[in-house]
Amino acid sequence: IAQKQELRRRAFERLRVWSEEIINDRAILVVNVQELACDDPECAPVDTIIELMSKKNEEIYYCLRFAKVALDIQQTELVAKFPDEGILNSWHSGIDVEWPKAKPPPTNIEFKFKPGDHVMAWLGGQWRECIVDSLWYRNKRWPKSDWMPYRLRLLCNNSMTYAPCEAYLKSKEENTTYPQEESPHEPAWRFNVGDRVECKMADGWHTGIICFRNIPDPQFFNSSFSPLENNKYALIPYIVNIENSGGRRIVVPCDHESVVRSTTNEESDHDQLLIPPPILLEG
Repeated sequence: IAQKQELRRRAFERLRVWSEEIINDRAILVVNVQELACDDPECAPVDTIIELMSKKNEEIYYCLRFAKVALDIQQTELVAKFPDEGILNSWHSGIDVEWPKAKPPPTNIEFKFKPGDHVMAWLGGQWRECIVDSLWYRNKRWPKSDWMPYRLRLLCNNSMTYAPCEAYLKSKEENTTYPQEESPHEPAWRFNVGDRVECKMADGWHTGIICFRNIPDPQFFNSSFSPLENNKYALIPYIVNIENSGGRRIVVPCDHESVVRSTTNEESDHDQLLIPPPILLEG
């Protein structure tokens, strides 16, 4: 056992030295090597992870993954997986350049709004004043083909956010009550934000207040479609604050009497329908 541990330690050290040779004099970058067990039967039992971190910008964090133990990794394999000189120089300067690079956004889109426009954005179940900051925004942690059409700056607190599709923006002159977006949920919304309702949970009906309505559900976004060309975001009908529960919130998956009802309703035959129960949110 001791001999195996020593061989493993030496393999880690060899990978670290090879990595630092590639990094060269970019001392601002830190290298960490570790092995992780993988429980997936279709994967290698152990993966080797080489982490690249910046001392200057904590947002700069990337890792190289190898589906084998550290002892079996060759120097040529390591070199082939490393980012190029331009990326390393940017990281050394504290600039968080995305790597591997994302696929470019669509080029055949005509935007309704442009940077600097004053718009209303549907955020958290209400229209809020924003300034369009830029077009085509993405987070480096998203899939490489995913882009959001608009990056926005909230006027109320100067924070940044984004619009998932153009249906979630309107000019200040437009008189739109809710985003003009198709929804798979039926029937149409019956309750408003602030309404007191009862929600069916595992242990029975619980009373709560609707705090959000028409929230895009990322689990039902088809990223193979452009968010501007196809509104493929499903909408969560309601998010409800459950009363006397220590601040629990639940997601109501569909607007149906079997899962959400007026506080004046009584038990009905709808309770027997096979519809997913509300989902508990942390916090």
